[in-house]
Amino acid sequence: MSRLSDEVPPGRLVSSAASEARLDRAAPLPPRAPSREELDAWRAQVRRGLRYVARGAYRAALRVFDAAAELPARAGVAMNRDRGLATEVLDACLWSARAYVERGDRARGLAQVRGCRVRVPRGAPTAGFHTPEVLSLLAEVDESSDGASRGSLRVTAARVGCVVRVNGVALGTTPAPVADLLPATYAVQVECAPGQPGRVLLAEVTGGASTLSVGGSAGRAVAVDGGLSLRYASAPAGAALRAEDAAFVARAVGAQSALLVEATDQGTRVERVDGDRPEVLASAWLGSPDSWDAATVTRAFSALSRGESIDLRCDAGGAGCDGAGAAARGHHAASRWDGPSHPKAWAGASTLGAGLAGTAASWVLYARRRRAGRVFRHDLTGSEPGFLDHQAAWLAPRPAMLSLAGAAAPVSALGASLLDGALRDASRPSRATRWTVAAAGVVGAGLAAWGVGELVAGGRCHGPVTGRCVGPAERFDRGALLLSSAAPLLYFPIAAWIRQAVGSSHGVELGLDVTHDQAAVWLRGAL
Repeated sequence: MSRLSDEVPPGRLVSSAASEARLDRAAPLPPRAPSREELDAWRAQVRRGLRYVARGAYRAALRVFDAAAELPARAGVAMNRDRGLATEVLDACLWSARAYVERGDRARGLAQVRGCRVRVPRGAPTAGFHTPEVLSLLAEVDESSDGASRGSLRVTAARVGCVVRVNGVALGTTPAPVADLLPATYAVQVECAPGQPGRVLLAEVTGGASTLSVGGSAGRAVAVDGGLSLRYASAPAGAALRAEDAAFVARAVGAQSALLVEATDQGTRVERVDGDRPEVLASAWLGSPDSWDAATVTRAFSALSRGESIDLRCDAGGAGCDGAGAAARGHHAASRWDGPSHPKAWAGASTLGAGLAGTAASWVLYARRRRAGRVFRHDLTGSEPGFLDHQAAWLAPRPAMLSLAGAAAPVSALGASLLDGALRDASRPSRATRWTVAAAGVVGAGLAAWGVGELVAGGRCHGPVTGRCVGPAERFDRGALLLSSAAPLLYFPIAAWIRQAVGSSHGVELGLDVTHDQAAVWLRGAL
Protein backbone atom coordinates (compact mmCIF):
# COMPACT_ATOMS: atom_id res chain seq x y z
CA MET A 1 0.00 0.00 0.00
CA SER A 2 1.38 3.40 -0.94
CA ARG A 3 2.01 5.77 1.96
CA LEU A 4 0.68 9.29 2.00
CA SER A 5 4.02 10.39 3.47
CA ASP A 6 5.75 9.44 0.21
CA GLU A 7 4.07 12.42 -1.46
CA VAL A 8 4.08 14.96 1.40
CA PRO A 9 6.22 18.02 0.62
CA PRO A 10 9.81 17.61 1.93
CA GLY A 11 10.76 19.23 5.19
CA ARG A 12 7.42 18.49 6.85
CA LEU A 13 8.31 15.09 8.29
CA VAL A 14 10.18 14.23 11.45
CA SER A 15 12.28 11.08 11.08
CA SER A 16 10.79 7.87 12.41
CA ALA A 17 13.64 7.54 14.91
CA ALA A 18 13.08 11.08 16.20
CA SER A 19 9.33 10.61 16.57
CA GLU A 20 9.84 7.31 18.40
CA ALA A 21 12.36 9.00 20.70
CA ARG A 22 9.89 11.79 21.44
CA LEU A 23 7.17 9.29 22.31
CA ASP A 24 9.48 7.19 24.48
CA ARG A 25 10.46 10.29 26.44
CA ALA A 26 6.90 11.54 26.89
CA ALA A 27 5.10 8.20 27.31
CA PRO A 28 7.45 5.24 27.78
CA LEU A 29 6.28 1.65 27.91
CA PRO A 30 5.68 0.11 31.36
CA PRO A 31 8.97 -1.17 32.79
CA ARG A 32 9.64 -4.87 32.97
CA ALA A 33 8.84 -6.43 36.33
CA PRO A 34 12.00 -7.52 38.19
CA SER A 35 12.85 -11.19 38.07
CA ARG A 36 12.90 -13.40 41.15
CA GLU A 37 16.71 -13.29 41.12
CA GLU A 38 16.73 -9.48 40.97
CA LEU A 39 14.29 -9.23 43.86
CA ASP A 40 16.30 -11.68 45.96
CA ALA A 41 19.49 -9.70 45.34
CA TRP A 42 17.69 -6.44 46.19
CA ARG A 43 16.33 -7.85 49.47
CA ALA A 44 19.78 -9.12 50.42
CA GLN A 45 21.22 -5.67 49.74
CA VAL A 46 18.56 -4.01 51.92
CA ARG A 47 19.25 -6.46 54.78
CA ARG A 48 22.96 -5.69 54.57
CA GLY A 49 22.23 -1.96 54.84
CA LEU A 50 20.00 -2.58 57.85
CA ARG A 51 22.82 -4.51 59.57
CA TYR A 52 25.09 -1.51 59.07
CA VAL A 53 22.44 0.71 60.71
CA ALA A 54 22.22 -1.66 63.68
CA ARG A 55 26.02 -1.41 64.14
CA GLY A 56 25.96 2.38 63.84
CA ALA A 57 27.85 2.38 60.51
CA TYR A 58 25.51 4.95 59.00
CA ARG A 59 27.76 6.11 56.16
CA ALA A 60 28.18 2.53 54.91
CA ALA A 61 24.45 1.91 55.40
CA LEU A 62 23.51 4.92 53.26
CA ARG A 63 25.85 3.77 50.48
CA VAL A 64 24.19 0.36 50.46
CA PHE A 65 20.67 1.83 50.60
CA ASP A 66 21.49 4.21 47.73
CA ALA A 67 22.64 1.25 45.63
CA ALA A 68 19.55 -0.75 46.59
CA ALA A 69 17.31 2.17 45.57
CA GLU A 70 18.34 1.75 41.92
CA LEU A 71 15.91 -1.13 41.35
CA PRO A 72 12.78 0.69 42.71
CA ALA A 73 13.84 3.81 40.81
CA ARG A 74 13.97 1.83 37.56
CA ALA A 75 11.10 -0.62 38.06
CA GLY A 76 9.07 0.88 40.90
CA VAL A 77 6.03 1.29 38.63
CA ALA A 78 5.99 -2.49 38.14
CA MET A 79 6.97 -3.36 41.72
CA ASN A 80 4.31 -1.16 43.32
CA ARG A 81 1.52 -2.95 41.43
CA ASP A 82 1.92 -5.69 44.04
CA ARG A 83 0.76 -4.39 47.43
CA GLY A 84 3.18 -6.56 49.39
CA LEU A 85 6.12 -5.56 47.22
CA ALA A 86 5.12 -1.89 47.49
CA THR A 87 5.28 -2.24 51.28
CA GLU A 88 8.79 -3.70 50.97
CA VAL A 89 9.83 -0.73 48.82
CA LEU A 90 8.46 1.67 51.45
CA ASP A 91 10.19 -0.22 54.28
CA ALA A 92 13.57 -0.13 52.51
CA CYS A 93 13.22 3.58 51.83
CA LEU A 94 12.30 4.35 55.46
CA TRP A 95 15.30 2.41 56.77
CA SER A 96 17.45 4.83 54.83
CA ALA A 97 15.66 7.69 56.65
CA ARG A 98 16.44 5.94 59.95
CA ALA A 99 20.15 6.11 59.15
CA TYR A 100 19.90 9.89 58.77
CA VAL A 101 17.84 10.31 61.95
CA GLU A 102 20.10 8.16 64.13
CA ARG A 103 23.20 10.04 63.07
CA GLY A 104 21.47 13.30 64.10
CA ASP A 105 20.40 14.71 60.72
CA ARG A 106 16.63 15.06 61.19
CA ALA A 107 16.20 17.44 58.22
CA ARG A 108 17.76 14.93 55.81
CA GLY A 109 15.67 12.22 57.41
CA LEU A 110 12.47 14.23 56.85
CA ALA A 111 13.44 14.88 53.22
CA GLN A 112 14.08 11.15 52.78
CA VAL A 113 10.64 10.31 54.23
CA ARG A 114 9.03 12.74 51.78
CA GLY A 115 10.85 10.96 48.96
CA CYS A 116 9.59 7.63 50.30
CA ARG A 117 6.02 8.90 50.23
CA VAL A 118 6.47 10.08 46.63
CA ARG A 119 7.89 6.70 45.64
CA VAL A 120 4.96 4.87 47.32
CA PRO A 121 2.12 7.45 47.43
CA ARG A 122 -0.17 5.38 49.67
CA GLY A 123 0.18 2.59 52.17
CA ALA A 124 1.61 1.93 55.62
CA PRO A 125 4.99 0.35 56.41
CA THR A 126 5.26 -3.06 58.03
CA ALA A 127 4.29 -2.91 61.71
CA GLY A 128 7.21 -3.30 64.10
CA PHE A 129 9.89 -2.70 61.46
CA HIS A 130 10.60 0.98 62.18
CA THR A 131 11.61 3.18 65.09
CA PRO A 132 9.19 5.66 66.68
CA GLU A 133 11.27 8.55 65.32
CA VAL A 134 10.86 7.41 61.71
CA LEU A 135 7.16 6.68 62.17
CA SER A 136 6.75 10.16 63.64
CA LEU A 137 8.33 11.71 60.54
CA LEU A 138 6.05 9.63 58.28
CA ALA A 139 2.98 10.75 60.25
CA GLU A 140 4.18 14.34 59.96
CA VAL A 141 4.40 14.00 56.17
CA ASP A 142 1.07 12.19 55.83
CA GLU A 143 -0.76 14.65 58.07
CA SER A 144 0.60 17.63 56.09
CA SER A 145 2.24 19.10 59.19
CA ASP A 146 5.69 19.12 57.62
CA GLY A 147 5.05 22.43 55.88
CA ALA A 148 5.06 20.97 52.34
CA SER A 149 2.16 21.91 50.09
CA ARG A 150 -0.16 19.30 48.62
CA GLY A 151 -1.61 18.93 45.15
CA SER A 152 -4.22 16.90 43.31
CA LEU A 153 -4.17 15.14 39.95
CA ARG A 154 -7.23 14.62 37.77
CA VAL A 155 -6.77 12.04 35.02
CA THR A 156 -9.26 12.01 32.14
CA ALA A 157 -9.73 9.19 29.64
CA ALA A 158 -12.24 8.10 27.01
CA ARG A 159 -13.83 5.73 29.52
CA VAL A 160 -15.07 6.44 33.03
CA GLY A 161 -14.09 4.14 35.89
CA CYS A 162 -10.62 3.15 34.65
CA VAL A 163 -8.11 2.52 37.44
CA VAL A 164 -5.54 5.30 37.85
CA ARG A 165 -2.13 4.12 39.05
CA VAL A 166 0.34 6.66 40.37
CA ASN A 167 3.89 5.25 40.56
CA GLY A 168 2.25 1.85 40.22
CA VAL A 169 -0.13 2.23 43.19
CA ALA A 170 -3.88 2.22 42.42
CA LEU A 171 -5.21 5.51 43.82
CA GLY A 172 -8.60 6.01 42.18
CA THR A 173 -10.58 5.85 38.97
CA THR A 174 -11.16 8.23 36.07
CA PRO A 175 -12.13 11.03 36.18
CA ALA A 176 -12.11 11.47 39.99
CA PRO A 177 -9.11 13.50 41.18
CA VAL A 178 -6.33 11.93 43.22
CA ALA A 179 -5.77 14.24 46.20
CA ASP A 180 -3.03 14.77 48.79
CA LEU A 181 -0.01 14.24 46.55
CA LEU A 182 3.33 15.78 47.42
CA PRO A 183 4.73 18.09 44.72
CA ALA A 184 6.78 15.87 42.41
CA THR A 185 6.85 14.21 39.00
CA TYR A 186 4.76 11.03 39.05
CA ALA A 187 4.49 8.10 36.67
CA VAL A 188 0.79 7.72 35.82
CA GLN A 189 -0.93 4.79 34.13
CA VAL A 190 -4.59 4.26 33.28
CA GLU A 191 -5.86 0.68 33.41
CA CYS A 192 -9.26 0.17 31.77
CA ALA A 193 -8.94 -3.63 31.77
CA PRO A 194 -7.45 -5.68 34.62
CA GLY A 195 -3.80 -6.46 34.08
CA GLN A 196 -3.49 -4.20 31.02
CA PRO A 197 -1.74 -0.99 32.12
CA GLY A 198 -1.20 1.73 29.57
CA ARG A 199 1.96 3.61 28.77
CA VAL A 200 3.66 5.52 31.54
CA LEU A 201 2.76 9.21 31.41
CA LEU A 202 4.76 11.68 33.46
CA ALA A 203 2.63 14.17 35.40
CA GLU A 204 4.01 17.17 37.25
CA VAL A 205 2.04 17.78 40.44
CA THR A 206 2.42 21.18 42.08
CA GLY A 207 0.69 22.74 45.04
CA GLY A 208 -2.57 23.12 43.10
CA ALA A 209 -4.75 21.02 40.82
CA SER A 210 -3.17 19.28 37.81
CA THR A 211 -4.91 17.53 34.89
CA LEU A 212 -3.63 14.75 32.63
CA SER A 213 -5.46 13.48 29.52
CA VAL A 214 -4.72 10.06 28.05
CA GLY A 215 -5.74 8.43 24.77
CA GLY A 216 -8.70 6.17 24.24
CA SER A 217 -6.60 3.04 24.83
CA ALA A 218 -4.49 4.76 27.52
CA GLY A 219 -1.48 4.41 25.23
CA ARG A 220 -1.69 0.59 24.98
CA ALA A 221 -2.33 0.76 21.23
CA VAL A 222 0.88 2.69 20.55
CA ALA A 223 3.75 0.53 19.30
CA VAL A 224 7.23 1.49 18.13
CA ASP A 225 8.63 -1.76 16.72
CA GLY A 226 9.40 -1.29 13.04
CA GLY A 227 8.02 2.25 13.03
CA LEU A 228 5.53 4.19 15.07
CA SER A 229 2.04 2.67 14.84
CA LEU A 230 -1.28 2.16 16.58
CA ARG A 231 -2.54 -1.42 16.86
CA TYR A 232 -5.95 -2.70 17.91
CA ALA A 233 -7.23 -6.21 18.52
CA SER A 234 -10.39 -5.59 16.48
CA ALA A 235 -11.92 -3.15 14.03
CA PRO A 236 -14.64 -1.95 16.45
CA ALA A 237 -11.97 -1.09 19.02
CA GLY A 238 -10.01 0.83 16.41
CA ALA A 239 -13.08 2.75 15.27
CA ALA A 240 -14.03 3.68 18.84
CA LEU A 241 -10.59 4.67 20.14
CA ARG A 242 -8.50 5.87 17.22
CA ALA A 243 -9.44 9.57 17.41
CA GLU A 244 -8.60 9.70 21.13
CA ASP A 245 -5.37 7.78 20.55
CA ALA A 246 -4.37 9.92 17.57
CA ALA A 247 -4.82 13.04 19.68
CA PHE A 248 -2.83 11.42 22.48
CA VAL A 249 0.08 10.62 20.13
CA ALA A 250 0.02 14.12 18.67
CA ARG A 251 0.27 15.59 22.17
CA ALA A 252 2.98 13.16 23.22
CA VAL A 253 5.27 13.96 20.27
CA GLY A 254 4.54 17.68 20.36
CA ALA A 255 2.56 17.74 17.10
CA GLN A 256 -0.43 19.91 16.33
CA SER A 257 -2.64 17.22 14.81
CA ALA A 258 -2.85 13.69 13.46
CA LEU A 259 -4.12 12.39 10.13
CA LEU A 260 -6.13 9.16 10.23
CA VAL A 261 -6.14 7.25 6.94
CA GLU A 262 -8.83 4.63 6.27
CA ALA A 263 -9.47 2.53 3.14
CA THR A 264 -13.22 2.28 2.48
CA ASP A 265 -15.46 1.09 -0.33
CA GLN A 266 -15.76 4.70 -1.49
CA GLY A 267 -12.02 5.44 -1.55
CA THR A 268 -9.33 6.48 0.91
CA ARG A 269 -10.48 8.83 3.64
CA VAL A 270 -8.03 11.04 5.53
CA GLU A 271 -9.27 12.71 8.73
CA ARG A 272 -7.57 15.39 10.77
CA VAL A 273 -7.65 15.12 14.56
CA ASP A 274 -6.07 17.85 16.67
CA GLY A 275 -4.08 17.03 19.77
CA ASP A 276 -6.18 19.29 21.98
CA ARG A 277 -9.49 18.21 20.46
CA PRO A 278 -9.96 14.44 19.94
CA GLU A 279 -12.52 14.65 17.16
CA VAL A 280 -12.46 14.95 13.38
CA LEU A 281 -11.83 18.55 12.36
CA ALA A 282 -11.67 18.04 8.56
CA SER A 283 -11.46 15.18 6.06
CA ALA A 284 -10.11 14.54 2.58
CA TRP A 285 -11.12 11.82 0.13
CA LEU A 286 -8.55 10.22 -2.19
CA GLY A 287 -8.79 7.35 -4.65
CA SER A 288 -6.99 4.04 -4.25
CA PRO A 289 -3.36 4.37 -3.05
CA ASP A 290 -1.86 3.37 -6.42
CA SER A 291 -3.50 6.43 -7.99
CA TRP A 292 -1.92 8.95 -5.61
CA ASP A 293 0.54 11.50 -6.99
CA ALA A 294 2.38 14.44 -5.47
CA ALA A 295 -0.08 17.06 -6.73
CA THR A 296 -3.15 15.26 -5.37
CA VAL A 297 -1.61 14.52 -1.98
CA THR A 298 -0.19 18.02 -1.63
CA ARG A 299 -3.62 19.46 -2.31
CA ALA A 300 -5.22 17.18 0.28
CA PHE A 301 -2.47 17.91 2.80
CA SER A 302 -2.84 21.65 2.34
CA ALA A 303 -6.64 21.53 2.72
CA LEU A 304 -6.38 19.52 5.92
CA SER A 305 -3.75 21.91 7.27
CA ARG A 306 -6.25 24.75 6.75
CA GLY A 307 -8.99 22.73 8.46
CA GLU A 308 -10.95 22.32 5.20
CA SER A 309 -12.58 19.16 3.81
CA ILE A 310 -11.95 18.17 0.19
CA ASP A 311 -12.86 15.33 -2.22
CA LEU A 312 -10.14 14.31 -4.71
CA ARG A 313 -11.39 10.91 -5.86
CA CYS A 314 -12.40 11.77 -9.43
CA ASP A 315 -9.01 11.68 -11.09
CA ALA A 316 -5.31 11.72 -10.36
CA GLY A 317 -5.17 15.39 -11.21
CA GLY A 318 -7.28 16.21 -8.18
CA ALA A 319 -10.36 17.68 -9.79
CA GLY A 320 -13.15 17.96 -7.24
CA CYS A 321 -16.19 15.81 -7.59
CA ASP A 322 -19.64 15.85 -6.09
CA GLY A 323 -22.84 13.81 -6.09
CA ALA A 324 -23.62 10.23 -6.91
CA GLY A 325 -21.25 10.16 -9.88
CA ALA A 326 -18.33 11.05 -7.63
CA ALA A 327 -19.25 8.33 -5.17
CA ALA A 328 -19.56 5.82 -8.00
CA ARG A 329 -16.18 6.83 -9.48
CA GLY A 330 -14.59 6.74 -6.05
CA HIS A 331 -16.08 3.31 -5.43
CA HIS A 332 -14.80 2.10 -8.79
CA ALA A 333 -11.29 3.33 -8.02
CA ALA A 334 -11.32 1.69 -4.60
CA SER A 335 -12.78 -1.53 -5.97
CA ARG A 336 -10.24 -2.08 -8.74
CA TRP A 337 -8.30 -5.31 -8.43
CA ASP A 338 -5.59 -6.26 -10.90
CA GLY A 339 -6.10 -9.98 -10.36
CA PRO A 340 -3.30 -11.89 -12.12
CA SER A 341 -0.79 -9.08 -11.51
CA HIS A 342 -0.95 -9.80 -7.78
CA PRO A 343 1.58 -12.54 -6.78
CA LYS A 344 -0.69 -13.92 -4.09
CA ALA A 345 -3.53 -14.06 -6.61
CA TRP A 346 -1.37 -16.09 -8.99
CA ALA A 347 -0.42 -18.47 -6.19
CA GLY A 348 -4.02 -18.76 -5.03
CA ALA A 349 -5.40 -19.32 -8.52
CA SER A 350 -2.74 -21.94 -9.30
CA THR A 351 -3.27 -23.81 -6.04
CA LEU A 352 -7.04 -23.65 -6.38
CA GLY A 353 -6.75 -24.86 -9.97
CA ALA A 354 -4.63 -27.82 -8.89
CA GLY A 355 -7.15 -28.72 -6.22
CA LEU A 356 -10.09 -28.45 -8.60
CA ALA A 357 -8.21 -30.56 -11.16
CA GLY A 358 -7.78 -33.25 -8.52
CA THR A 359 -11.48 -33.07 -7.69
CA ALA A 360 -12.39 -33.33 -11.38
CA ALA A 361 -10.11 -36.35 -11.80
CA SER A 362 -11.77 -38.05 -8.83
CA TRP A 363 -15.18 -37.51 -10.47
CA VAL A 364 -13.85 -39.08 -13.70
CA LEU A 365 -12.76 -42.14 -11.75
CA TYR A 366 -16.15 -42.17 -10.01
CA ALA A 367 -17.88 -42.24 -13.41
CA ARG A 368 -15.66 -45.14 -14.55
CA ARG A 369 -16.38 -47.06 -11.35
CA ARG A 370 -20.11 -46.41 -11.72
CA ARG A 371 -20.10 -47.82 -15.27
CA ALA A 372 -18.35 -50.94 -13.99
CA GLY A 373 -20.88 -51.14 -11.18
CA ARG A 374 -23.80 -51.29 -13.62
CA VAL A 375 -22.44 -54.63 -14.84
CA PHE A 376 -21.25 -55.92 -11.49
CA ARG A 377 -24.45 -55.11 -9.54
CA HIS A 378 -26.35 -57.97 -11.26
CA ASP A 379 -24.13 -60.66 -9.72
CA LEU A 380 -25.55 -60.95 -6.20
CA THR A 381 -24.06 -64.35 -5.33
CA GLY A 382 -20.72 -64.44 -7.14
CA SER A 383 -21.82 -67.25 -9.45
CA GLU A 384 -22.16 -65.34 -12.73
CA PRO A 385 -19.61 -65.88 -15.55
CA GLY A 386 -16.77 -63.30 -15.43
CA PHE A 387 -17.48 -62.46 -11.79
CA LEU A 388 -13.84 -61.89 -10.85
CA ASP A 389 -13.19 -59.65 -13.86
CA HIS A 390 -16.28 -57.56 -13.13
CA GLN A 391 -15.36 -57.32 -9.45
CA ALA A 392 -11.81 -56.19 -10.24
CA ALA A 393 -13.03 -53.56 -12.73
CA TRP A 394 -15.38 -52.14 -10.09
CA LEU A 395 -12.84 -52.15 -7.23
CA ALA A 396 -9.80 -50.85 -9.14
CA PRO A 397 -10.69 -47.11 -9.46
CA ARG A 398 -11.70 -46.63 -5.82
CA PRO A 399 -8.30 -46.16 -4.04
CA ALA A 400 -7.13 -43.56 -6.54
CA MET A 401 -10.53 -41.86 -6.56
CA LEU A 402 -10.71 -41.44 -2.77
CA SER A 403 -7.04 -40.45 -2.52
CA LEU A 404 -7.51 -37.73 -5.12
CA ALA A 405 -10.65 -36.45 -3.41
CA GLY A 406 -8.97 -36.43 0.01
CA ALA A 407 -5.92 -34.54 -1.27
CA ALA A 408 -7.89 -32.14 -3.45
CA ALA A 409 -10.04 -30.81 -0.60
CA PRO A 410 -7.23 -29.19 1.49
CA VAL A 411 -5.37 -28.05 -1.63
CA SER A 412 -8.51 -26.34 -2.94
CA ALA A 413 -9.19 -24.76 0.45
CA LEU A 414 -5.59 -23.47 0.58
CA GLY A 415 -5.98 -21.98 -2.88
CA ALA A 416 -9.23 -20.32 -1.84
CA SER A 417 -7.49 -18.92 1.24
CA LEU A 418 -4.65 -17.42 -0.83
CA LEU A 419 -7.10 -16.00 -3.35
CA ASP A 420 -9.21 -14.51 -0.58
CA GLY A 421 -6.09 -12.96 0.93
CA ALA A 422 -5.17 -11.43 -2.43
CA LEU A 423 -8.64 -9.92 -2.75
CA ARG A 424 -8.36 -8.46 0.74
CA ASP A 425 -4.82 -7.15 0.18
CA ALA A 426 -5.89 -5.34 -2.97
CA SER A 427 -8.47 -2.55 -3.01
CA ARG A 428 -11.87 -3.68 -1.83
CA PRO A 429 -13.60 -6.13 -4.21
CA SER A 430 -16.66 -4.95 -6.08
CA ARG A 431 -20.24 -5.72 -5.08
CA ALA A 432 -20.47 -8.21 -7.96
CA THR A 433 -17.46 -10.05 -6.57
CA ARG A 434 -19.01 -10.19 -3.13
CA TRP A 435 -22.29 -11.54 -4.57
CA THR A 436 -20.32 -14.18 -6.49
CA VAL A 437 -18.55 -15.23 -3.31
CA ALA A 438 -21.89 -15.40 -1.47
CA ALA A 439 -23.40 -17.54 -4.22
CA ALA A 440 -20.38 -19.85 -4.11
CA GLY A 441 -20.90 -20.21 -0.38
CA VAL A 442 -24.55 -21.16 -0.85
CA VAL A 443 -23.61 -23.75 -3.48
CA GLY A 444 -20.85 -25.09 -1.23
CA ALA A 445 -23.24 -25.43 1.70
CA GLY A 446 -25.71 -27.29 -0.51
CA LEU A 447 -23.04 -29.67 -1.79
CA ALA A 448 -21.80 -30.29 1.75
CA ALA A 449 -25.30 -31.07 3.03
CA TRP A 450 -25.90 -33.39 0.09
CA GLY A 451 -22.54 -35.09 0.69
CA VAL A 452 -23.24 -35.68 4.38
CA GLY A 453 -26.60 -37.16 3.49
CA GLU A 454 -25.01 -39.55 1.00
CA LEU A 455 -22.36 -40.62 3.52
CA VAL A 456 -25.01 -41.37 6.12
CA ALA A 457 -27.21 -43.27 3.65
CA GLY A 458 -24.30 -45.22 2.16
CA GLY A 459 -22.02 -47.52 4.04
CA ARG A 460 -19.64 -50.42 3.98
CA CYS A 461 -20.37 -53.83 2.53
CA HIS A 462 -20.09 -56.65 5.08
CA GLY A 463 -19.26 -60.10 3.86
CA PRO A 464 -18.18 -61.12 0.35
CA VAL A 465 -17.94 -58.30 -2.22
CA THR A 466 -20.75 -59.00 -4.66
CA GLY A 467 -23.21 -56.96 -6.67
CA ARG A 468 -25.22 -56.13 -3.53
CA CYS A 469 -22.34 -53.87 -2.41
CA VAL A 470 -22.57 -51.53 -5.40
CA GLY A 471 -25.45 -49.33 -4.21
CA PRO A 472 -24.22 -48.45 -0.68
CA ALA A 473 -20.63 -48.01 -1.88
CA GLU A 474 -21.67 -45.65 -4.68
CA ARG A 475 -23.57 -43.45 -2.24
CA PHE A 476 -20.62 -43.32 0.13
CA ASP A 477 -18.21 -42.47 -2.69
CA ARG A 478 -20.54 -39.78 -4.00
CA GLY A 479 -20.78 -38.23 -0.52
CA ALA A 480 -16.98 -38.10 -0.18
CA LEU A 481 -16.60 -36.43 -3.59
CA LEU A 482 -19.35 -33.92 -2.86
CA LEU A 483 -17.61 -32.87 0.36
CA SER A 484 -14.32 -32.52 -1.51
CA SER A 485 -16.04 -30.33 -4.11
CA ALA A 486 -17.64 -28.18 -1.40
CA ALA A 487 -14.38 -27.44 0.46
CA PRO A 488 -13.17 -24.44 -1.60
CA LEU A 489 -16.68 -23.01 -1.89
CA LEU A 490 -17.27 -23.22 1.86
CA TYR A 491 -14.02 -21.43 2.71
CA PHE A 492 -15.32 -17.98 1.73
CA PRO A 493 -18.48 -17.82 3.89
CA ILE A 494 -16.69 -19.45 6.83
CA ALA A 495 -13.81 -16.96 6.61
CA ALA A 496 -16.25 -14.05 6.32
CA TRP A 497 -18.21 -15.28 9.35
CA ILE A 498 -15.03 -15.59 11.44
CA ARG A 499 -13.91 -12.10 10.42
CA GLN A 500 -17.29 -10.69 11.36
CA ALA A 501 -17.30 -12.56 14.67
CA VAL A 502 -13.91 -11.29 15.81
CA GLY A 503 -14.14 -7.86 14.19
CA SER A 504 -11.03 -8.38 12.05
CA SER A 505 -9.10 -11.53 11.20
CA HIS A 506 -5.75 -9.89 11.86
CA GLY A 507 -6.73 -6.91 13.99
CA VAL A 508 -6.10 -3.33 12.99
CA GLU A 509 -2.79 -1.54 12.73
CA LEU A 510 -2.34 2.19 12.27
CA GLY A 511 1.14 3.20 11.14
CA LEU A 512 2.30 6.63 12.24
CA ASP A 513 4.39 9.35 10.61
CA VAL A 514 5.01 12.62 12.38
CA THR A 515 5.45 15.98 10.70
CA HIS A 516 6.82 19.13 12.29
CA ASP A 517 3.29 20.42 12.81
CA GLN A 518 1.22 17.29 12.21
CA ALA A 519 1.23 13.56 12.87
CA ALA A 520 -0.03 11.29 10.09
CA VAL A 521 -1.63 8.05 11.29
CA TRP A 522 -2.10 5.30 8.69
CA LEU A 523 -4.74 2.61 8.99
CA ARG A 524 -3.77 -0.86 7.82
CA GLY A 525 -6.03 -3.87 8.05
CA ALA A 526 -9.73 -4.28 7.47
CA LEU A 527 -12.51 -2.23 9.00
